[in-house]
Parts: sequence; C-alpha cells; structure tokens
Amino acid sequence: MSGELEAEFVREFKDPNHEKGPVTDLESLNVAIRDLEQVVDATPMHSQALVEHLKALRSLVSRLYNMTYYEGGLEKLLELSLQILTTLPEGTHDHEVDLYTTAFILMALHIRTWNLEYLEESLIMLSHARKGEEPANSSELSNDLKNLSLEVERHDPSTNVKRNMEIAVKVLRQCINLTAGRDPLFLRWLDLLYFLLDKLLYYTPGGNDRVPIHQESIRVLYDLANLEILRGDFQIEKLLKIMGHLECLLKDTGDPRFNEEAMAVSGRLLKIIPTTHPQYLTVVYNRGTAYLRQFESTAHVQDALQAIELFRNVIKIPREDSIIYRTAMLNLGIALVWLSKRTVNADLLDEALPILQRAVELEGRGSERVRWTTNIIECLMESGKEAEAIDTAMKVLQSESCPVEIYTMLVTAYGCLYDKTSRLEELNRAIEIGRQGLNALSQELLQHLMFRGTLAAQLLRRYTRSHQLADLEEAIYISRKVIKNVPKGLFSRCKALINLATMLRMRYMCLRNIKDLQESIELQTEVLDTIPYDHPARPNYLRMLSDHIYTRYKDLGDDKDRSRAFALSHEALESVVFDSPYFAHCHFHHCNLLAQCNPPPWSEISSLLSRSWRSPTILPGLQLRMAAMLRDTRRMEKDFDGAYAAAAESIRILRRINPSSLAMGDSQYLIKQYRALGSEACELALRVGKSGTEALQLLERGRAIIIGNLMGTKRDEKELREAHPTLCTEYERLRLAINRAGQGLGLDEIMTNGNSPNQANSIAKFESLVSRIQELPGFENFQKGLTEKQLRTAAGQGTIVAINFNAWRSDAIALSSNGVKVIALTDLNVDTANGWIMKLVDSSGGPSNKEYMELLRWLWQDCVEPILRALDFRPQDSPEDLPRVWWIASGGFTLFPFHAAGDRSRGPTANTLSYVLSSYTSSINTLLEMRKRSPSHLASNSGSPAKLLLVSMPTTPGAADLEGVEQEVAAIKTVLGSSIRMEKLLQPDVDTVMQHLPHSQIVHFACHGVADPINPADSGLLLQTAFATPEQQVLTARAIFESHNVQGQIAYLSACSTAEARVAGLLDEHLHVVSSFQVAGFRHVVGCLWPSDDAVCVEVAVSFYSQLHRSGMQALTDRDVALALHKAVKAISEHKKYEKRPLRWAQYVHYGA
Repeated sequence: MSGELEAEFVREFKDPNHEKGPVTDLESLNVAIRDLEQVVDATPMHSQALVEHLKALRSLVSRLYNMTYYEGGLEKLLELSLQILTTLPEGTHDHEVDLYTTAFILMALHIRTWNLEYLEESLIMLSHARKGEEPANSSELSNDLKNLSLEVERHDPSTNVKRNMEIAVKVLRQCINLTAGRDPLFLRWLDLLYFLLDKLLYYTPGGNDRVPIHQESIRVLYDLANLEILRGDFQIEKLLKIMGHLECLLKDTGDPRFNEEAMAVSGRLLKIIPTTHPQYLTVVYNRGTAYLRQFESTAHVQDALQAIELFRNVIKIPREDSIIYRTAMLNLGIALVWLSKRTVNADLLDEALPILQRAVELEGRGSERVRWTTNIIECLMESGKEAEAIDTAMKVLQSESCPVEIYTMLVTAYGCLYDKTSRLEELNRAIEIGRQGLNALSQELLQHLMFRGTLAAQLLRRYTRSHQLADLEEAIYISRKVIKNVPKGLFSRCKALINLATMLRMRYMCLRNIKDLQESIELQTEVLDTIPYDHPARPNYLRMLSDHIYTRYKDLGDDKDRSRAFALSHEALESVVFDSPYFAHCHFHHCNLLAQCNPPPWSEISSLLSRSWRSPTILPGLQLRMAAMLRDTRRMEKDFDGAYAAAAESIRILRRINPSSLAMGDSQYLIKQYRALGSEACELALRVGKSGTEALQLLERGRAIIIGNLMGTKRDEKELREAHPTLCTEYERLRLAINRAGQGLGLDEIMTNGNSPNQANSIAKFESLVSRIQELPGFENFQKGLTEKQLRTAAGQGTIVAINFNAWRSDAIALSSNGVKVIALTDLNVDTANGWIMKLVDSSGGPSNKEYMELLRWLWQDCVEPILRALDFRPQDSPEDLPRVWWIASGGFTLFPFHAAGDRSRGPTANTLSYVLSSYTSSINTLLEMRKRSPSHLASNSGSPAKLLLVSMPTTPGAADLEGVEQEVAAIKTVLGSSIRMEKLLQPDVDTVMQHLPHSQIVHFACHGVADPINPADSGLLLQTAFATPEQQVLTARAIFESHNVQGQIAYLSACSTAEARVAGLLDEHLHVVSSFQVAGFRHVVGCLWPSDDAVCVEVAVSFYSQLHRSGMQALTDRDVALALHKAVKAISEHKKYEKRPLRWAQYVHYGA
C-alpha cells in the first residue's frame, strides 16, 4: 500500500465522527469487495500477489467502513491485517510497516470497545515493530511498553472509559518522546495521540481539568503543522484546530495570553490560506473576535477598528444561513457599541442597533437568540433608551431558558435609569431583580460571577443613598465571592477588585476599622499591577488608590503615605488624556489634595480647575462641584471677578439638574449635593458691583428648586410647552439624559467606564438647544431667570425682602414695584448668627423662652430693624395701614421668625409687628404662582356659601390627648355661624381627608403635627387608621405634595411644627407641611415654625376666624387673610401672660399671596 493510501487509511478508520464525504457508489464498492474476496480465495498462499490482493481488499473495506461504519468493520480490517502479516517475511520493512498498521487497528478497536485485550495486543505489536532499532533505543522502548502493558494487566477492566483513554495516551506519549521525529511513521504517532487527546476531552468534565489536555493538544497540533513534509491543506487544518482549542481555553480560563496566541495563529493562517478556501471567512472572523477581546482588555481604539474591519469583510456577501455570517454581524454590532463607549461617539450606536437587531432576527437557535438579545439591550441602554431596554429584557425574562446575561442587563438597565432619574424605586427594582437572579442561577461560571458583581454595585449605590449598613455588608459579601472565583489576570477581576475596594473604604469611614482600609489599598494595588500601563482606565485607578492612601495618612499620620498619595495623583494627571471621562475626576482629586496643604497653593489649584472643569466629557454633578471649588479658590486669591464668573456659571449648569419627573425623596437627595449655590453667587455678584437685580436673579435661580418643579413655577418651561411643544419635549428629554445620580458620590468607579456617549452628546445638544430657543421671539431670557419686569410684578402692592446670609457678607435685597434696593447688613455678625442657628437646629430641645427673647432682640437689632429703616418704614398706629412684606431667607436664616423680631426694652413699637404686615414665601416664582391662582373669594361655583372642612383629632393613638381641640372646633363654629358651610371629620383616616380636600375652600386641622428631621417629605399631620382598633396614621407632606386637584383658598394648620424645616442642605427648599398645601393648590396657608401650645392654638384660631368673619367671608382679599393672622398673633404677644413667652406665639406664620 502506498504512503498516501496509508495516511488516508489512518484518517479513515480511527474516527467515526470524521466527515464521511459524499456516498455516491456504495453498491459498486460492495460488489468490488465481494469480487476481490473471491480473487483472494483463489490466490496461492505466501505469494506476492496474495499480499497485494489482501492490501487492496483492506483498502476497499476501509473505504466501506469509513462510509457506513458498519458493524464488524474494524474486526474485518484486523483480520485482513493479520493475514498480511503472516504472508510477509519477518524482519522486512513491509512487515514492520504492517505491524504499525495492525497496532493502530488494535488501538482503534480498544477505543471503540474499551476491551483491554486489544490495547495489550497493540502494545505487543508496537514492541515487535521496534526490534530493528538500535539496541539502546530498543531496550528503552521495550521496557517502557512492557511496564505500561503490566499496568494495563493490573487495571480492572470494569473501570471507567476515561482511565483507559489516559493509559492509551500515556503509551503514545512515551513512543513519541522516544522516537523524537526520527521514526518514518512519526506522523502517525502524533496524529493518533491528538485523536486520543481529543476523545479524552469528551470524557473530562469542564473546568480546570480540561486545560492541560487542551494545551497538550495544541502542542501536538503545532508539531504536526510544523512538519516540513506537510504543507497546504494539512497545515491549514491543524492550525484551524489550534484556533478551536484556544477558543475553549479562553472560555474556560479567560486568560488573555490565549487570546494573544489566537491572534498569532490567525495571522499565520491568513498568510497561507487561499481566499477561496471554505474556512477562509472563519479565520477572518476568529481574528476579528480576537481583536475584539483584546479591545475589551486594553481599550485601545485601534483594536476595535481592526475588529470592525474584519467583521465587515465577513458579512460583505450575505450568507444568512451561515452561523459565521450571523455571529460576525452580531460581533460587528458589539464592537460598534464598545467603540462608542470608548470614543464617546453616539453615531456608532445608531449604526450598531439595526445590525444587532438583524443578527438576532437571522439567528434560528432559540437559546442563542435569547442570549444575543442582551446586546440589543446594552445598545439601547447606551443610547439612553433604558425603558425600551427594560421592556425588551422583561420579555426575554419570561422565556424558559433565560440566560444570566438577561438578569445582568436588567439590573444594569434599572441602575442606569436610576443614574438618570435619581428615583430610589429604580434602584430598589434593580436589587430585587438581582436577588431573583441569584435564586434562579446557581452556576459559578464567569458570567454568573460578573452578574453577582453587578448586583453588589447596585447595593453599594443604595447604601450611599440610605446609609443602611446591611446593604454595604451584603455588597461586600457578594464581591468577595466574585473575587474568590475569578482567576487573577482577568480585567473582569480588576473591576470586581475596584468595587470591593470602594466598599471597604466606605465601611472604614463608617466603622473606622483600619483593616478595611488596608485591604482596600492592597486590592487596588493588585489592579494596578494587572492592567496595562496604557489602559484608559488606569488614571482613574491611580486616582482612587491615591485617595485611599491619603485617607490612611490623615488617620495614621505616616508621611510616606502622603508622599505616595501625591505621587500617584501626579501619575494620574500625567497619563490621563483630555477627552477621557476621567480627566476631570483626576484633576479634581489632585486639587483636593493640594487644598489640604498648609498653606494651599491656590494659584496651582486654580490653574488645574480652569483647564479641566469644562472638559467635554464632564457631567453636570462633577462640574458643579468643580465650579464651586474654583469659585472658592479664586475668592482666596482675591480674584473676585473670577470667583463671580465661576459662581454664575454654576447657576447656569444647575438648570441641567433635577428633572421635574423626580419623586420627592429623590429630589431631596439630589438637591442636597448642590446647596448654597444661589447664596454664594448672589454675594459675589454684589461684591463685584453687579446690580441688585442680577444678584437677586442668581439667588432666585439657585433656591426652592423642588417646590418650583412641584408647583410648575418653572415659567420658562411652561411657556415653551405652550408655544413650542416639540422643542419643550426635546428640552426635557435632553435634560433627563444628562442627569446621573452618582454625581458627587464617588461612585464613578463602580461598574462603569465613565459617562456614556449618549450623555456626553446630550450635554452638547442640550446647550445648543437652549441657544436655539433663546433666539425665538419672546424667549430671549429663556433659562436666564426672571426679568426685572417680572420681578417688580411679583412684588405687587408690597415689598419682597430676600435676606442672603453668607459667611463672607450678608445683605438684604428689597424688591418693590419701584425697583430693587440692596441693604448691606454690616452689623450682622456671622459667628453670632451661626450660634443661634445651631441652637435652633439642636434636636435636644432648642432655646428657652428667655433665650428666645434674646434671639428676637438680636434679630431685630442686627437684621430686621436696619432693613425696615432703610426702606423708610415706620411704626403704624393701625394694622390696616401696615405695608406688606414677604420674607425670603437663605440657609440657616430660614429658621428665624422675622415677623416676631423685636426688642421690648426699647418700647412697644420696637418690633416687626408694629412696622409691617408679614408673610413668607419660598421664592419669588412661588409667589407669582400663588398670584396666578383664583383670588380669595370664598363663594362656591353655585353661589352658595363656601365649605369649611374641620379635621379634629382630640385623641391620637400613640400621642398625648389634645384637650383644646374640641373647644377650638366649637369656637370656630360659633364665630362663623351660617356664613360658611361646615363639615367636621372627627378622628378620620388619611383616605377620608384626601377625598374631602378637593371640595373644600377652607380646611382647618386641629391635631398633632410632626417634622421629620431627616426626610422633610415624611413630615405630616397625625390622624388614625379606620380599623376597629385604630393606629396612628400620618398624612404626610409627600402625599399632599402629590395631590394636584385642589383649588382651595385657606389651609389653617393648628398643629405643631408644620412650617418647620431643619434638614441641612434643604433649608433653601422650604420643604414642610405648609409648603405641601401650597403645592396642592391652597392660596394661603397658616402654620407653625415649632411645637405649639394647645391653649394658645385655640386663642389664635378663634381670633383669626373672627377677623375673617368681620372682613366678610364672601369677599376676602389676600391682605385680609394675612392681616387676620397678624392681629391674632399681635394680640397674644401683647398679653401679659405671653409677652415674655415667645415660644407660645412667635411660631405662627402665613405663607401665601
């Protein structure tokens, strides 16, 4: 038999799974075998012709077996080979060759049947075939084969297949090691060894046990591919198989070194494989996949571009039935999405989405179709279409074979939605789905571990929001499990390490256990040792490690830590590029380090901030913090013009923050991050000589943002919606797109590579759209605040006094129909003011009556009196002659009762009550909105008397009884008589009250009130449930804020602390129960700044309604309502019983028109 025929024979008989080829003439082959068998029978024994006929018959049987794998085929081949051996003379070359052939047939029978006798006979044949070798080699090989034969004989035949396979591999490995390429049949040894290794993989479970088998298979294939005698298709075939094994190794280990090897092999293949070869596109596809993997690890743009070019080449010619065509289309879409994130180019997303959708459409395999859909979801999320992404994922989630990637995408999608909206419900939903996924998915594959990491990141986000330590502990537990199972060297492990490091630092800041901080630093050091020096995320990791080490320096005082922190920060600055999403973060961190030097190098800080705070990739939250730092830095340099410019710019940036779709709690959380911007901008405007109007405009735009959104007082948006609804929709969409909850929280490193291309593009588009709107007729001042004309209109027939308390200077800006006047409060001592503010916010009890008398005296002398005198106001003999004033304060001054300020030691008129008729408003915009509502006439639409709803709670579950409630309600009924319809709700529940509110022109609550010291939206009025055994129930400010169908006139809240707001960071927002009734639709609201006295409540309420009744209930004006409370409070304040007890009467305030 020729060498070519022998090689073909070996390939044919050894592998039943070998591609059969076309079966075109099976019948003719059977006929030929029968004819040849007859020839053999007729040929004389020991003749050369018999040998040739037997070999020819064996070749035909081999072909038939290769085509049909018929029962007994290998046995027939063995029979023929043994006949040939008996015919050939021993010691000849032909006899030795056929010993090998027979040994291989026996080996194939052993593999097919796992009969150890075949293996033993094969070993004997191989031993006999080596007798012609040199004595040393013959002895060494014979001993090895003899030992292996003995091992086979000792082996229990009933053991598993895998063990028999391992013994066969060991035999061939020994033979190959001894011959070392010198044997003329070395090719057969290698080829059969690869075949056995390939079968051994089949019997080896997945995971690390398969890795050495794959690696040995690759070595054998390299030996085969490198043989000089074999080139062309044979070499291509072996290199393709190497690619397959490398793919398996990558899947099992994720080791990037295997990807580098795959790139080298594919490059070698492309040099030798013809473009017409059926596997050519497979090679191109594999090389593209290797580049895509490398891009995932290195983030080098060139790698992504190479991958995209290769995938485009694969799909040039449509072959929709080809899996290579479909997967190349899928990977092209993935590469475009990843490149868009790296280059911040949203146009790539527009190209990627239809490609991904088409790939999924073509994919016929159900499980793969589901898995591929995750890429569409990712593309939608990057495009800012989180709702559509979630809808797509939820549909897939209903399928029976939902992959882990869908859970990952859903958790990520809800997290992205939270990034935009700050709605806690989105974050809660992300965590809920994540926990569902943990219960549904028990595997520990790499993608399952990454899913756990995604869940841990969301838990960490919620911890930063709610500060519930349980969330942080759960996140740490999950992250540790991820890191334990992800091999070192993988970039996915780096992300997990960074997340855990951040979590440990947060726990350290909470519990102060130095071990947490030490571990955090060790984890980040491993990350920096792993990722390439030119990886785009490396500057951010340097920044983070610097921050953690500096934290350790501040606690332990080791100067080496300080030096290392600065060195790492410098390295981050030197390596970060301008268009990197980390450019601004790295600069801001370094500025914070410099700011802690003694003395701080303000000039260097200012220079770093100036070049980084306008980075094209910076997001609004970080930009606001950097603008604030630049403002303060320039102030320290005495560059007040520069400080003003930064402050004014921060107000402009603020317009991007807090879309009106936010829920109350989410709005509070977000606004806390950006407090005092308006106050600082106002102070600097006055310092650099800007007009009072400009200063007031800045102050107005930086305060009462939440109330403004709730009331719809954002006049610009309302007018734009009415005149240009399409533009307004686009404006709101873009503002939503550029908001992220993580801004300012140190979470930019959590499961993200920075801002998305959609966000960065949205910022530019948003600014361009605002400029375009400002070119429209009538919208020249869009987003520039109220015009001077609008400001004067707001003052009406009175004066608005905005008091801007600031650490640098304090001023009052008085606004009237005549214009704006700035009053410098030069006598207002900052330390004294802050001392009083601290007393008022002290939750342990606050000041006594004696202290409060001193507070009112100081407030009159240093603040209110200078303002009133500057406005040329004088004491009036009659309350009817008092000019109206609306007080607006900033910061801690919102806690002060300006209406009650006075100094009794200087006479009966040295007080606000004798000078002006006081009201309060959260902002000028709010006052304008109040004025737009229906005037204070109390006749119903039918002309019948208006309705007064009396809500009384003389007893409250879990609270003290209010003995004066029934007396208060009875007195009101007596005073008003039949001038108004009355409905009384005694001990009602929340639902009942809410049902009655829209139908009442006046509501009066006589009950307990509570002010939540943490979340003002949870402040409220105490009612009770409708159960047989009632429980306490709170009518919260949140619930009232969300009711928009009320058109009431007066809400009188005879309850404690309904106008109290003490939450730091939200003082300028005026969030309390009183403001909630304003938002709901009431034109006037009466409330209390602190707890009230039951007996005084009765007196003030009765006096108030008596004044209204005398004014005529059906024809009340706005002034009548404010005056009624003024008279009631003034009467109590002058009563001998209460004149020195301001805590009983000074808390009553009027908010409204």
